[in-house]
Amino acid sequence: SGSVTLGHGGNLAFVDRGTSVDVEDTRTGTVRRSLSYDEVRWAAEGNVLWTWPATSATVTGTDVTGSTPPVQATAPCPAIRGAGIFQVAGRWALMDCGTDGTQWAVDLRGQVTPWPAPAADAPVLGNGFLAQVTRSADRSRTDLLVTDLAPSHAQRTYGPIHGQYSLPMPSIATDDAGGPRAAYLDGRRQVRLVDLDWLAPLDQFDSAAPHLTATGGSPRVAATSPITFTYAYTDASSGSAPASGIGSYDVRYRQRPAGATSYGALTYPAGWQGTTATTQTLAAARGTDTCLSVRARDVAGNLSGWSAERCSTVDGTAPAVKSAYAGPTVVSSVATSTVRFTVTATDNVAVASYDIAYRLATSGTALSGWTFRYGLPSGSATVRVAPGGQVCFAGRARDAAGNVSGWSAARCSAVPFDDRSLTAYGWVSRTGSSSALGGTVSTLRSYGAKVYRTRQQGTRVALVVLRGPGQGTVDVYAAGVRVGRVSLAAPSTHRDVVVLPYHAFRGTVTVRSVSRAPSRIDALAVLRT
Repeated sequence: SGSVTLGHGGNLAFVDRGTSVDVEDTRTGTVRRSLSYDEVRWAAEGNVLWTWPATSATVTGTDVTGSTPPVQATAPCPAIRGAGIFQVAGRWALMDCGTDGTQWAVDLRGQVTPWPAPAADAPVLGNGFLAQVTRSADRSRTDLLVTDLAPSHAQRTYGPIHGQYSLPMPSIATDDAGGPRAAYLDGRRQVRLVDLDWLAPLDQFDSAAPHLTATGGSPRVAATSPITFTYAYTDASSGSAPASGIGSYDVRYRQRPAGATSYGALTYPAGWQGTTATTQTLAAARGTDTCLSVRARDVAGNLSGWSAERCSTVDGTAPAVKSAYAGPTVVSSVATSTVRFTVTATDNVAVASYDIAYRLATSGTALSGWTFRYGLPSGSATVRVAPGGQVCFAGRARDAAGNVSGWSAARCSAVPFDDRSLTAYGWVSRTGSSSALGGTVSTLRSYGAKVYRTRQQGTRVALVVLRGPGQGTVDVYAAGVRVGRVSLAAPSTHRDVVVLPYHAFRGTVTVRSVSRAPSRIDALAVLRT
């Protein structure tokens, strides 16, 4: 039909297209929305488009500029399909349920209980009052009836106004800026402006915004994702008005990725605007700093300012290995032994677990491939090693966010062969000794006497000897190559471990006397590293 209806405040106009209605911005002509004429009733207040569907009692106010989130209110009933009164002015709406002709004055903030308006003609809604036409019983006089929408519902009559029962409907207007004023044509067709200074003062309504009492959630450096954000508000009374209570919250955030020097733009997730939840969670990558803030609105629509940001970074710093230890290079035992490896690490938050790897060699073999043990609660692991064998460990740490340190340097420990397991040649005596491993020692008593072990492979030889006064000297051979000469002479008797220089070999390891003085051999170890 092309008819145009101007919304309250003058920013939006409704253009009837016959089967639908376009909502246009009066300043630019831009079509903001298209509405179904049969399914939805509509009204405007400034930039806010209010829609009232025929299938629901929920009324929704949407800022067509997108500068504020949508709000909702509850109507006494669904809209009349394709007809009925629906006006909005300020915080108030006038709604026609149609079942019995009753028109309801509804506080869109929900603070004042919906109220059935007086039965009168030509209702025009103002911000806080209702202007209507009332006629005398004999219809000889027409007046303006103004009703305060505050809970007192006080009324006053002005007039007479122009327009009789048989004449065109009288003209009534309310202040489009939301003030307490109304205008009408009097009996002489002159414009009359009335100040409604008797309306209830605004302090009868909640005008105090909610107050933030606490924010919480994830610490400044969070061990894991997602980030958690909690908040709490109270809503206090203002003047003589009772508090309307917390209605909803808006939450926003911004993030700075790992390595970045500045934060990104503020983000307003749709599900976080107008929410009633007091906790929000947000997944974030390791090293990402997330800052969140919140504001609250009460049932009366009063909106707090945004809270100070609460920031939390998902831990992006890896632990650092502090120490790694697998005991002595050569174990002080010639029996199958348990070798314990211990790794420790530090972290900016906390170490959550350790990974430990080991390689094992038995007598005459090379080190195996790595075997891994993951997620150990403590940085400790043990492996059983037989004589002539060796084990090498490495460890690393991880924190709760999954950051992992580098592997420690390998730490190795070998179990030596007892002297009794070595083959003797020449003048070699086998005796007991409380200072020796396993309680026995083999003494090379002549030049050329020797002990040896066949079918070995490694990179170094370690010799366990008993040093002391009058002791001789031995040469050590690996696969026929002399790898070192060791003097056993010392001022006092004691057991000593001598690790000889690097030489990769495969074959027999021999310890041979090169003096006529006795040389006491306690044990022999083969190292693979």
